[in-house]
Amino acid sequence: MAPRKQGKIVNIGSVAAMAPSPWSGAYASSKAALHAKTDTLRLELSHFGIGVVAVVPGAIKLNIGQSTAATYSRMPEWKLFNFPRSKSKSTPTDEFAEQTVAALLRKKPSAWFSHGQYSFFMSIMYHLPLYVRD
Repeated sequence: MAPRKQGKIVNIGSVAAMAPSPWSGAYASSKAALHAKTDTLRLELSHFGIGVVAVVPGAIKLNIGQSTAATYSRMPEWKLFNFPRSKSKSTPTDEFAEQTVAALLRKKPSAWFSHGQYSFFMSIMYHLPLYVRD
């Protein structure tokens, strides 16, 4: 990419990095680190004509929680923690994919692209004082 002075790197983050919820510490912190790395890469690689974009999804319809739920069922003592289950209306994966690809194929895509259920709301929450978010 650098010799051709063109290219694009796309990292998939999460709104959980901006507005973490209970029991999401490892996930939210890893996505926050990815967002910081993406921002740094964008600054470092812009000189070489390489674009770096963070895709920041909201709630997307995935099967990621099903395997986790099975793991918890084998650990009876974990039921004490009452892990929250999302009952929200998540964005279908095909809709998210179409919107994301369209945003990335723009001549000058924005540095961050967010789509999906609650993505706008969570990005606003990020800018609120902690006492409001808590």
